[in-house]
Amino acid sequence: MLYVYLAGPVRGRDGAWRERIPDLANVCFMHPGAQLPGADVERRSDIYGPADRLAVRKCDLLLANCDRSVGGHGTALEIGMALALGKEIVLVCPTEDIRHTWRLACACVPIVYDSLESALEVVRYAAAQVSGTARCAADQV
Repeated sequence: MLYVYLAGPVRGRDGAWRERIPDLANVCFMHPGAQLPGADVERRSDIYGPADRLAVRKCDLLLANCDRSVGGHGTALEIGMALALGKEIVLVCPTEDIRHTWRLACACVPIVYDSLESALEVVRYAAAQVSGTARCAADQV
């Protein structure tokens, strides 16, 4: 099982990207900030702070959706934690302007993807490798 932490907007219109993530074999997507109790969930750092730190420690891969040029301090912190812990990071920045906004994060990863779909191909392939279900072409005959 590949544990994938989803870093990026959680709620509202900006959080809709999470709905585009399909169920993938051998992947457990970790949704930080989901199902927080209370009326003003943005002020519940007493709950989501420790939970998110534990989830970043547990994940194998952090998928960071940096698809906007405003906000994102939480996502930046999660990327930094993943870097410090030696986690694999798949970073999505769809335009040059947004890559400029996230330039420090972009400089810290080997590849920056321009779409969520291309990043999910990496996740799908990594899950097959980690689970042992990937097969060479000769094995598929």
